[in-house]
Amino acid sequence: TIPQSVSIREWKDKSGNENHATQTTTDDQPTITTSGMSGKSGLDFNNDKLSIPAIDMVGKTLFAVIQPDTSQEQQILSHSSINVQLRLSDSNKLQYAADSPLYTSGTASTGTLANNQISIVCFTLDNTLGFSINGTYQDSGVSKGSSGSSIFNQIGTREASSERFNGKMGEIMIIDSVSSTERQKVES
Repeated sequence: TIPQSVSIREWKDKSGNENHATQTTTDDQPTITTSGMSGKSGLDFNNDKLSIPAIDMVGKTLFAVIQPDTSQEQQILSHSSINVQLRLSDSNKLQYAADSPLYTSGTASTGTLANNQISIVCFTLDNTLGFSINGTYQDSGVSKGSSGSSIFNQIGTREASSERFNGKMGEIMIIDSVSSTERQKVES
């Protein structure tokens, strides 16, 4: 068994593509939790962050198994120097935000997450922006623009170090599809 207080330098990519999430700064490393997510293992983010190889999210879907501890603006996926964010709003809605937006900045889901409860969430960056919380999908109706940032390279913080995630993450998965059939397969 793994002790609860172990800091994580690397969260391994299970796809075989070597897109590991890493953090070399000890104070910014999440810790492993073996029981904090209804008995399941995950990473406990307490103002921590991880770097990932840059990925263009247009035409892709981000899934995350998360359990927020508090209601505040906090990042799931963002960029280290460009203000583009897939996050939770301060009212626990899924939200897209950016300075140079591909979709209307501030677009949010109508559904909300509960603190201290596991949720499976997804963001679909298609011709319109879509959100899903625990299998309930919402097409925002907000169309993709012709320009704006869609490159993401970190988990758990906005730009250098603000609006950090405070809670647990059990898994993050990005698929190269915006198909509702594929989304439903993953969610089930």
